[in-house]
Amino acid sequence: MCYKNPKILVIEDNPDNLEHVSSILIKARFQLEIAVNGLYAMTRLASNNYDLVILDLSKPGINGKDFFSLIKSSSHIEDLPVIFIIPPGEKKDFMSGMDVGGYDFVSTPINEKELLTRINYQLELKNARYQIKKSESFKSSLRYASQIQASLLPSSQLLDDQFSSYF
Repeated sequence: MCYKNPKILVIEDNPDNLEHVSSILIKARFQLEIAVNGLYAMTRLASNNYDLVILDLSKPGINGKDFFSLIKSSSHIEDLPVIFIIPPGEKKDFMSGMDVGGYDFVSTPINEKELLTRINYQLELKNARYQIKKSESFKSSLRYASQIQASLLPSSQLLDDQFSSYF
């Protein structure tokens, strides 16, 4: 899993925040898609593979925390890293997001360096989780192959009994 040109979904309805975040991501050469409401965002998440989501926690209609809970309950995107956008001084919003399994946050006004650092950190963590799963899958395959081999080969006791006088 390589993140040469990561695909990011930004779910934000504030035009100023959206423009600022978009310009940062475009300048950093990320693939960018935008959703200004929860319904459109869910259709995008269902039909596309994203590497990361940036989510405004204070959304009208469906709040960001509820929307994030929907993401976490969808098996095909439950491990998708999400960075919350929170209003300045609203740590309670962030803490409530963390309570439902959130990953990270940036507060407004959004600092370019901080946003890019948090994105890169989350992408590295996602890659590390993927490598661990891949390693666990490989180990599981080896155990299974060992079980098959053990079931097909005669036992070592039988081999010792049959060939002890020949060696």
